[in-house]
Amino acid sequence: MNRNLLELIVSLVLIGVSAASLMTIGMAEDSASPFLLAQERSLGGIDYSSFPRLYAIVLIILCGLNVALLIKKRGWTTQQDASQEKRRRIVWLTLATGVLTLVYTLLLPYINFVVVTAVFLFVMFRLYGRTNLLKNSTVAVAGSVLFWVVFVYLSHLTI
Repeated sequence: MNRNLLELIVSLVLIGVSAASLMTIGMAEDSASPFLLAQERSLGGIDYSSFPRLYAIVLIILCGLNVALLIKKRGWTTQQDASQEKRRRIVWLTLATGVLTLVYTLLLPYINFVVVTAVFLFVMFRLYGRTNLLKNSTVAVAGSVLFWVVFVYLSHLTI
């Protein structure tokens, strides 16, 4: 199967999953206690309960843009498939990313957020081929501090 056609199918499936998630979130809110909903809404702004809805909406928008670009490109019948070695590398990177993300998630309750996030970002940069140690470490530390400010300090999310 051609890469562009596969990407189109994956994008359409992700749009469907995101739409189903939005409907499920809506049904869960409808069945929730009105007292709990009133408490959550009194917090105002974005809180932990609004992130799944936000993620689903962003995913629908991004996948919709990807589908529009793929349809505009119309290259799913002429493009050559990637070589076998390139496919193996993509599979290996995907598996390594999944395992490292799982390890990162499991370490969050036990190690300081900024430290574990900086290490995770640095390792991911190295995994994806960025070799400049100074730039990688600077961006990893700055990124982890930025994530801490956005998710812990401003949004009041706790781990």
